[in-house]
Amino acid sequence: MLHFAKKRPAAALVLLCYSLAALVYLVVHLYGFAANRAAYASGGLATATLQVQDFTLYDLEEQNGALVSIGSDPQMILNDASLRVENLRVEWAAAQAPWTVMVFWAPPGGPYTLWDVAYAEKDEAGFAVQLPAAGGQSLRIDPDTRAGNRFYIKSITVNEPAPLWRFFVPRVYEAAAYLTVPALLACALSLLPRPKRPDAPAKAGDTHG
Repeated sequence: MLHFAKKRPAAALVLLCYSLAALVYLVVHLYGFAANRAAYASGGLATATLQVQDFTLYDLEEQNGALVSIGSDPQMILNDASLRVENLRVEWAAAQAPWTVMVFWAPPGGPYTLWDVAYAEKDEAGFAVQLPAAGGQSLRIDPDTRAGNRFYIKSITVNEPAPLWRFFVPRVYEAAAYLTVPALLACALSLLPRPKRPDAPAKAGDTHG
């Protein structure tokens, strides 16, 4: 490694930065997994089953056991803003055509933004979304974007224990940061002035003048 660093210092610097990024990635996500399991053990996080009645409906209405979208932006906002939600699974009571469902989260009272949203491809059985370890307590589900659609919800389950590998799946902007920041850091470090080497000592027998 030292020989490689002496012959190709720029490549060695890039390798060092990406190695540090990989170490940070492992530490951060292992901490997230440990904090998640500690939250379950302490009772701060628990699996719960919710009903449609636990949500405030916008551009949605219940008709004969079904939810019908009556506008172009139907929303389900969880009433209990104190409930910590880290994952969500919805099962349909009847087969549905697939489309993309958006799940937003935010701190209590905070605005919903496109920075804090997860996309789930709904299939005939339902859909599941894993939120980040620091997911907010205010949850909003956008189940559809078309007026007139009808769907039947069988169950809504939150905070099922996630397997270890789920904690190592980065979000899009997180993956982009891990791919670009080390390269930028290596580039910035390579531009720093290098310390001057001290003059080599004169060999015995050398004469001047």
